[in-house]
Amino acid sequence: MQKKNLTMLSKWTSVEELHGWRHFHICGRRYSEENGELLIELMATCDRTVRFFVRAVDMTDSGKFVAGWQSTLKAAAPS
Repeated sequence: MQKKNLTMLSKWTSVEELHGWRHFHICGRRYSEENGELLIELMATCDRTVRFFVRAVDMTDSGKFVAGWQSTLKAAAPS
């Protein structure tokens, strides 16, 4: 697994649309009360009212997220 920088306000692109958007900023972090897993709060770049949490491990999966804003990402073909 490639280690990626999960700092506040860093820019990310989702391979698939999430809540209608693909470009996000990290706007928060917290640990799950259930299992202590790190959760990352994402905010849609074009709609600041769209906020949700994803697992930090999902942010390091290049099949789900890519650091920076990318304009032409294609989902990986199923194997």
